[in-house]
Amino acid sequence: MNDASCRHVTLARGSAAAISFCPECNALAIHMGAVTLRLPPAGAEALWATLGEALHALPVHVDARARGPVGHA
Repeated sequence: MNDASCRHVTLARGSAAAISFCPECNALAIHMGAVTLRLPPAGAEALWATLGEALHALPVHVDARARGPVGHA
């Protein structure tokens, strides 16, 4: 993955990130501000699954935090 020789194609762009793909490297690049994460497509798919699990579990923790610490009124 050499940025000088990469020909990135933008696949998606949103408020939090932009995703591009380099066919020469067979790598997706996830751009979030000053951070870029480069992954092969299978790695990006695994990350997507892990993010999905985390987002599915998040409401339990958000609700608990909104109620305050256990034992406190």
